[in-house]
Amino acid sequence: MKSRFFIVLVLIFGFGSSLFAVSDKDMGVIINLAGKQRMLSQKMTKQILLIASGIEKKENIKRLKKTSTLFDKTLKGLINGDKGLKLKSVKSKVINDELKNVELKWKEFYANIKTVIGGKIDDKILQTIEGQNIPLLKNMHKVVTMYVKESKALSNIDVALAGDINYAGRQRMLTQKMSKELLLIANGIHKDENIKNLNVTKILFEKTLKGLIDGDDEMGIKGSKLNQVTTQLKKVQKLWSEIKADVTPAIVANKEKLNRVTKKLLIVLKEMNVTVGLYEKSVKKQITFTAIASIVNTVTSLQNKKGHVINLAGKQRMLTQEMSKESLLVALGIDKKQNLKNLKNTSALYDKTLNGFLNGEKSLDLKKAGKKLQKQLANVKSIWTPFYANIQKITAGGILDKKALSHIVKNNEKLFNASHKSVLMFKDEKSFDNSIDSVMTQNIDLAGKQRMLTQKMTKEKLLVIGGMDVANNFKNLKTSVALFDKTLQGLMDGDKTLNLTGTTIIYLKEQLETVEDMWMKLKPIYLKKKVSDKEISQIIKGNLPLLKEMDKAVKMFEDAADY
Repeated sequence: MKSRFFIVLVLIFGFGSSLFAVSDKDMGVIINLAGKQRMLSQKMTKQILLIASGIEKKENIKRLKKTSTLFDKTLKGLINGDKGLKLKSVKSKVINDELKNVELKWKEFYANIKTVIGGKIDDKILQTIEGQNIPLLKNMHKVVTMYVKESKALSNIDVALAGDINYAGRQRMLTQKMSKELLLIANGIHKDENIKNLNVTKILFEKTLKGLIDGDDEMGIKGSKLNQVTTQLKKVQKLWSEIKADVTPAIVANKEKLNRVTKKLLIVLKEMNVTVGLYEKSVKKQITFTAIASIVNTVTSLQNKKGHVINLAGKQRMLTQEMSKESLLVALGIDKKQNLKNLKNTSALYDKTLNGFLNGEKSLDLKKAGKKLQKQLANVKSIWTPFYANIQKITAGGILDKKALSHIVKNNEKLFNASHKSVLMFKDEKSFDNSIDSVMTQNIDLAGKQRMLTQKMTKEKLLVIGGMDVANNFKNLKTSVALFDKTLQGLMDGDKTLNLTGTTIIYLKEQLETVEDMWMKLKPIYLKKKVSDKEISQIIKGNLPLLKEMDKAVKMFEDAADY
């Protein structure tokens, strides 16, 4: 009887988990070193940029050689095991397949690093490395979250405390991100973009640091209740206050000052490392290091996933209206060739995303939706199939098919409503384990809905201009304008009726103000009953930039829920 019971246990536990042969201690080493690879990818990029800037060139070539050798050795250890690094390989096909993807990216990246180590560095290599380092980082992050997911480590740690550890860990990365952005500016690589990125990173570092000390409801930070941690965080705050005025694009004009700033940021990184160690020490009696990594990384993965899915589901609503608008522009003969091209691209994107929700789509980072959502998505598909067929009738020959246009106009709201219902179901999806609080979920959803309204208003205005059900469409237009206006103000300042608290994140507020400036120019034209050709042109030319800036805001809200 006992032997039979033992066999059952072996079957359940021995073969039920692909990672059973790896101990908690082994998994702690694996997650730690896999996580360290992400930092090394950024460290190498920074070292290359220092070499390009002529800052401690000889020393940084040596450092680059050491860092790249360690990344290479660790990657091989994760794939095959490495006794010296105390790394064991795991029998998991999905993880090993993803490590192979990292290995392919790394081979290309490493080839350029070796060229730099060999003494050759030019603008082409810098541009290539700048384009390669983020995909390598993202792939490595994916591997870490896969290790965590398959390890299924359990823990009794307070989730809010784990979140604070997560944010404290992110601060280390932000110190290096600021250094990298300064060096990219110094080397003239995407200068304007990196000046903006630097400002955002700086604001985020400061806001997070304050939140770690005092708490921040908007970011979901509990705040330190431990004297040792608070004292250490205030030490970091003092160091930061001494350096932040110098973390500015103006510093890049002076190599000596630039070098000094990057070194001071390394000191801030070191002290943030001490802070993370203190957080970890405070919970060691509760759980093992592996369990800490599991909670922090699982929360990270789920936050990213839910924000991303709600963003894409919300974007589908917008695409229903954009397709209708583009069809009407074709019918009115306005920039026909371009709008036929736009319609083809927009409809193909809607189709790809819908199929991604139904079946999974790697390029969109989408997994197959759960059973409950599959039923609703099948309903969307039943509306979409004839809708898409009629769009293809218009795009195929470029000749206006009145029956096809009529179908699109009559069914676009039906498709929108079904797509909107999907968003609501994604918001309530339990598999995300409430990883983003309801406030952040609502922000992403309603910011995403604003994108749709930019296209819905334009569609309704075109229907009015075209003389189609003028009274009803003008009424709908006024409703859409009022809703866009109210939601925009709610995202900025809060609105209880929309369950919006407003944002205090400076870079998000600035982006919403950019949207507001554009909106205030277009709003009066939308509300005019009769418009001139010049005003029609203003709406047609202005609605896509408005959509673009609103889309940026959605991504910023999604990133605010990121790790």
